[in-house]
Amino acid sequence: MFDDVLGYIKYDSGWKKKEIINFLDKDIELNLIFEGDKNETLSFDQQRAYLEYKHNNKNLLIPNVILNYYLANYDTIATYKSIPSIALKENVNENNILKFIRVKNMFFKKDGTYGYSCDCGWDIDHGIKIILSSSIPKVLS
Repeated sequence: MFDDVLGYIKYDSGWKKKEIINFLDKDIELNLIFEGDKNETLSFDQQRAYLEYKHNNKNLLIPNVILNYYLANYDTIATYKSIPSIALKENVNENNILKFIRVKNMFFKKDGTYGYSCDCGWDIDHGIKIILSSSIPKVLS
């Protein structure tokens, strides 16, 4: 399907498009995944969210947001995971927290909510989502 804002996208359990994005000064190729059914076009909110993402890069805030989330949930994480020394509460910081996550894809919900889905070392089964559509990025598990 051709979308006026995104160009060509294809349907595969949601509308998808591969794109190279800049994530903290590294170019990475991601699947952009847009919530929707095969018989639907993208919503105006999804198109707006995509354009907002392209023009307002909030990536610089991400290390601090992830670090705050990790530290706030550290005691819970430590009860389920064996924490390597580099990831101990007293050793983790904005410079090394990103070693524990890997961005898998970007998602765009019908309501315009968007962000990254990530694998993370402390929750291998579920990972985390970094919501970029709020005024300040936030992390959800």
